[in-house]
Amino acid sequence: MSFPDGYEDYQPSWERRMIGFSRLFAGLANRIIPGKARAAALLVANERTRRGLPVASHPRVISLVENGVDFSVWKGALRRPEGDNAFRLVFMGRLVGLKAVDLTLEAMALTRKSGVDVRLDVLGEGPETERLQALAKALDLQDVVTFHGFLPQSECAARMARADALVLNSLRECGGAVVLEAMGLGLPVIAADWGGPADYLDPSCGFLVPPVPRSTFVPRLAEAMQRLADDPELAGRMGALGAAKVRAEYDWEKKIDRMLQIYQDQLGPASGAGRAQ
Repeated sequence: MSFPDGYEDYQPSWERRMIGFSRLFAGLANRIIPGKARAAALLVANERTRRGLPVASHPRVISLVENGVDFSVWKGALRRPEGDNAFRLVFMGRLVGLKAVDLTLEAMALTRKSGVDVRLDVLGEGPETERLQALAKALDLQDVVTFHGFLPQSECAARMARADALVLNSLRECGGAVVLEAMGLGLPVIAADWGGPADYLDPSCGFLVPPVPRSTFVPRLAEAMQRLADDPELAGRMGALGAAKVRAEYDWEKKIDRMLQIYQDQLGPASGAGRAQ
């Protein structure tokens, strides 16, 4: 998956060259070892993967989203105590450049200038931690952004359940399980309209903000933050619809049943005869 246009500085030049070489090598490898062409079925996580298949004419391509939600962990939003009137955002993930948490902080600073008491809990750690902490201080956000570091999954779920919305304006997110986990807790989501989150979110349960053009991305993120902060009923409605969607489509228990059925279908007499030929 590539970065959006205009964000080349988020990806080192050596990485771009390596990805280009890997794609070329993958194409050659699929010609030498035609496993995909001979497979009884091909599973793809999304339409982007389907379009990238080296055997576009395969008769049996099945879509199966790679992520799901374990509702034994991500369950029932707790919500914060009464009297806390701040609008609380949460980010969960590795603190690496492609997550673009620096842009999240810039959008927060804009939102606060408009008079919204927006705060952010950052759940995760990574090589960008110190730089992001310094940026938060430079933007005068050091008192409203809390870096919690790495936390066990159960504690992440508890902290996320006290938030008003998840923010994930990542610039290269192939999946984005955290989006589904937040939706499962009843949170609306603000995400970049790029990659995995766009497969999960729709206007009923969050805001997908196109990252292009870059010059207006941060103000548009800030606008989404302000809309949710100014309209608790909208946030609540989006959260409820997102939770229902995840329960219906992304419950791991249901996905396991679907996976077993896919394998069973390929092991049937017809598929067995096809492989023998």
